[in-house]
Amino acid sequence: MSAVKFDDLLSGFEFSSADGGEEYCAYVCRASGKIWLESDPLLGDDFGDELNDQALPEDLHDTALYVPIPHKRELDLGRALVMRFVAEKLPAQSAAVRALFQKRGAYSAFKSLLERHHALQTWFDYEKAETELALRNWCMENDIPLSD
Repeated sequence: MSAVKFDDLLSGFEFSSADGGEEYCAYVCRASGKIWLESDPLLGDDFGDELNDQALPEDLHDTALYVPIPHKRELDLGRALVMRFVAEKLPAQSAAVRALFQKRGAYSAFKSLLERHHALQTWFDYEKAETELALRNWCMENDIPLSD
């Protein structure tokens, strides 16, 4: 297998994590290391098709040939990551953050809370580092070589 560029993998991960996990998918070709983006055609959305430089392979869903890039929830990078961050960096706000995530608009409210506590950049740095670590571990588990 050819090595996958980490930035390409990260872009595919962000694409597949852009929704609830059903509408957008990204895949790594085991042979070439190329990232393929697919959006749900039933939704009338061909966004992923527009981003690929050629038509999607017919065998894209063959897991022997292509590895689906996980959604952030599959790597515990959604609410679980928020709660780990709060436990480490703002433990006094744990109850307030748990309450935020019981309602719609939780991430927006969470970011507002971080701004009030001057921790927004700390959150962005933490999220970036944890995402990179999780993706690198996922690549090792799936025998996907990376290049930086």
